[in-house]
Amino acid sequence: MTVKIGVISPTQLTSEVVDAAFEDRWPEAKHLSIIDEALYEALGAERVPPAGCVQRIRRLMELSVESGVQAIAFTGSVFGPAVIEARKTIPVPVLTSFEAMIEEGLALGSRLYLLSTAPEAVTALAADVRQAAARSDRSYEIRERSLPDALEALYRDGDRARQDRLIAEAVAEVSDVDAILLGQFTMGSVLRLVGDRSPPVLAPAYSMVSHFKRRFSHV
Repeated sequence: MTVKIGVISPTQLTSEVVDAAFEDRWPEAKHLSIIDEALYEALGAERVPPAGCVQRIRRLMELSVESGVQAIAFTGSVFGPAVIEARKTIPVPVLTSFEAMIEEGLALGSRLYLLSTAPEAVTALAADVRQAAARSDRSYEIRERSLPDALEALYRDGDRARQDRLIAEAVAEVSDVDAILLGQFTMGSVLRLVGDRSPPVLAPAYSMVSHFKRRFSHV
């Protein structure tokens, strides 16, 4: 049986990375995408999900379940708490943007470098790392950096190649950590530039696909 994974995203810019992650890590699976760009529009200047966001996200999850998926991933980096609340009534496993990547990162060691193109995304990732470490009673040390020029390259100019070059340059400067965690799905395209290196670079889309492949390996 072909496993179907639902992918819910607030931006079309994740599609290329998600497609590449499935092709690389789990080509036998099928992924069905739902894109709702109004989710980001509703954030406002504060980049905080509004009160009605949980209900909207739950409806998207229900629509994904109706399409026959066995699991769902949500790609919006700042929507983690809303996704966690919304998934309580969903009958299939649902991952937030960072859960699989953080699990993989903490398994590699306690020293994590968090890199994002948006300050609010790296802040959300840091909060999720702290919560995950507390739940598993693990020690951790995090360093953070955001790259606003890379954000503008992709979101303002539509220049993914420049975004990836800026991220790769930042990655090349990092040492003395156990893993580098990328704070947005859209950043995953940089893996084709950095390749296998030490410390390893973890991207949310690729960690998500690997997580679900292990989970459904018996199917």
